Amino acid sequence: MKPRTKTILTDWSQVRTLTGPEPAPFAPENFDVREMLEVLLGPEGKRKLRQRRKTNATLFAEYNDVLTLKHRSHDAFEEAKRVVGHFKTFLGEFPPTPELVTSYLA
Repeated sequence: MKPRTKTILTDWSQVRTLTGPEPAPFAPENFDVREMLEVLLGPEGKRKLRQRRKTNATLFAEYNDVLTLKHRSHDAFEEAKRVVGHFKTFLGEFPPTPELVTSYLA
């Protein structure tokens, strides 16, 4: 029977390969979970995640811009702004969700 021998590393370049796998060349070191989710969920999931991180003030300001483009008459635009303003008051600081929209409209 052959006796076991220990291998002593004298070349430090080999230490890295023994301690674990190399990081992928395309992944930066600070690749966080949100970025990973955005990659996995695709364009629609990416849009939803980014919308979720916005404040209510930002969301309603952006929606006001959409209303401006959507309504051609001044009266329709003012009515839409009034309804959105009531909804914003109804929400308070809670983020808008389909369930809150349903309860507001009920």
